[in-house]
Amino acid sequence: MKGKFAPSTRRYFATFVVGLYFVFPLFVAAGEKPVIGIISEAETLAKPLIREITENLNRGTLFRYVSLALRDGDSPDSTRLWIREKKITQLLLVGNGRALSIVEQISDIPIIYLQIDKGAFDRKNATRSKMLFESDPATVLAFVKKALPDTKQILVVYDANLKQIVVNRARQVMSSVGVEVIGYPVNSVKEAAERYQILVREYRERNQVIWLLNDPYGADETAIIPYLLKSSWERHIPLISSNPLHVKRGVLMGFMPDVAGLVKQIERMAQNGGMAGSRDAELTFVWETIKVINKRSWSHLGMPLDNKLMREFDAVFPQSGGRRP
Repeated sequence: MKGKFAPSTRRYFATFVVGLYFVFPLFVAAGEKPVIGIISEAETLAKPLIREITENLNRGTLFRYVSLALRDGDSPDSTRLWIREKKITQLLLVGNGRALSIVEQISDIPIIYLQIDKGAFDRKNATRSKMLFESDPATVLAFVKKALPDTKQILVVYDANLKQIVVNRARQVMSSVGVEVIGYPVNSVKEAAERYQILVREYRERNQVIWLLNDPYGADETAIIPYLLKSSWERHIPLISSNPLHVKRGVLMGFMPDVAGLVKQIERMAQNGGMAGSRDAELTFVWETIKVINKRSWSHLGMPLDNKLMREFDAVFPQSGGRRP
C-alpha cells in the first residue's frame, strides 16, 4: 500500500537504527582529540603569562586542553577526580610551589613541567619532562654570534640559585664555536653592582658582550639596569638581555620565548608521551625565540645593519626618534 513499508523493510530499518545507536558513539570517540590537563596555581604573579599560554594552546590542532587552577584546600584526590572526569591523558604543570607538590603525588600519568616563576628549578622526578620558560641559550647566543661575528666572550652576572642551569647550557653550546661564556655568580644586588663596575672598568675589546638574564640580582631594575644602560652607551659595550623590555630602554638586543612556538613544542613532547624526544628527555628550553633590536644603540656602536639581518628581528626600537639612555 502506498506510504507504507513491507514488514521486512521495517525490520531492516529498525536493525539499522539500533546498530547506528550503538556504533555511532564509537565513530565520535575515535575522532576525539586526546585531552591534556593544564594545572597552575590560582594565585601567582605569572597569571597573565599562564593565560597567554593557555589561549595559544587552545589554538592547537592535535589535543584538546582543559584547565585547573589549584587553590588552598585542593588535594591529590580531588585532582585525580578531575583528571578522571575530564578523561585527561597527560598533564601540563605550569609554575612551582603547591601545584608541583600535589602533582608529584600523581604517578600514573605523563607529566610535562613548565617552570615560569623565579623559583629555583626542581630537578626531582627526572623521568618526567621538564621545560624552562626561557629561550634556549643555544638559539640566543648562536644568533648573537651571527649578528656580532667578532664575539669571543660573553660575560654574565647571575643568581646561581636561579640561573646556573642556563649558564651551564650556554657554556656547553658556545664552546664548540669558540665563544667563552664567563659567569659571575652573585648573592645580592650589591655584589652584582660591584662585579659590573669591574667589568665596565676593565672592558677593552669589542669582542666582549654582556648578557643580562632575568634574575633579581644580575638584572635588578632599580640599580643595575640604569647603571648598565649609561655605562654601555659611554663605553660602547654590546649589551643583550633576556628581557625585550630592556631593548626599548637602550639595550642592544633582547630575546624572549615565543609562546606560539611553545605550543608546537609542547604538542610534540606530548606526542612522545610527555618526553622531550631526542633533544633532552629530562630538561629542555623553549626552542623558538622572539628577537628584538634597538637600532639606535646598534648605530651608536658604529656597526652597519644590513636589511637581511634586520628581517630576522621581530620588533625594532625605537620606532621613531628616541633618546640616549
